[in-house]
Amino acid sequence: MGRDPQHAWHHTPAPRFDPRQQFTDLHHIVPKRRIIEAAFQSTYSAQGAHTTVPTESEHRAELRATASKTQMAGRQVGAVHSWPRLRHECRQALAFLTVAGTLLPVLLTSGRPLVAKADSPADRPITVSTYLYLPLTRWNVGDSLKEIAEATNVLFGFEAVADPSDQPERQVKARRVPVRGFQVSEALDLLTRSDPRYAWREVDGVINVRPADAFDDPQHFLQRFVTHFQLRDALPLEATFAVHWIFRPSCEITHPVTNQARDAFVADQPLLQQRLLNIEIGNTTVLDILNAVIREHGALHWNVSYPTGVGGYENSNFAFTDTPQSGGWWRMCVGDE
Repeated sequence: MGRDPQHAWHHTPAPRFDPRQQFTDLHHIVPKRRIIEAAFQSTYSAQGAHTTVPTESEHRAELRATASKTQMAGRQVGAVHSWPRLRHECRQALAFLTVAGTLLPVLLTSGRPLVAKADSPADRPITVSTYLYLPLTRWNVGDSLKEIAEATNVLFGFEAVADPSDQPERQVKARRVPVRGFQVSEALDLLTRSDPRYAWREVDGVINVRPADAFDDPQHFLQRFVTHFQLRDALPLEATFAVHWIFRPSCEITHPVTNQARDAFVADQPLLQQRLLNIEIGNTTVLDILNAVIREHGALHWNVSYPTGVGGYENSNFAFTDTPQSGGWWRMCVGDE
């Protein structure tokens, strides 16, 4: 006997549909009676012929009739819903339930949605009384960033604008501008609009507030390339000296932290200044090193300013400090005036 031309694409004849086998194989998912009752109930709903609930005997009779009709029409049903296809769909459903069962405990215990978005410091809200101090002298910028940092635990890197007119004797009384209720980004936008000489960027979890033209200046000393930088059990003050040594490798520093008085000196320091740092990075820039140090520490800020108002490393002071500020170590090598 030849193959039916309409089904010539089949490699093997479709298996005979056996509703009893179907119900037997699915008993661990849905009981037989529930399957038939669901079909029976959908028939009642579709016809809309019954307005009262059938009696038990009527119900049983209808179930037997439905099962009989299903068995008689097995071949036609099997042509549309073959057992291999039904088995494949059941396996897909079980696979989905397995994945859902794995993810559900994670969702319930984590308490937060499964999204790949990290906490952005710039998005943090300022929920306590916080002020910007205007006009933006280097001291006022430092004080403004200090308030934001204390309110939000944001890590800042601050480089002051080199301005010869920005001297202590010319300080004027600051005007306070409240920023409670702002996000950090909004407060910083307000700060930089108040003095367009400044700009800010978020760099790997650290917010850098710097002169606007410094970010893209390849000749800036903070862009110096460094092949290797390492700290081993270093205090924040020792990290400050280590960064200075990038520019002045022969610098000799006389300080209690560099001799036998180290332990006594450390004991008198705030706890944040006693936290030891361990970092090793290479093929990077000084700016990236500054950011890496305060990320590693978790509660420090870096500061660069120019006491004479003239830019460049030779006129700069900088340090790792507990709060953003204007000030740092400057001309600390032996023989410096």
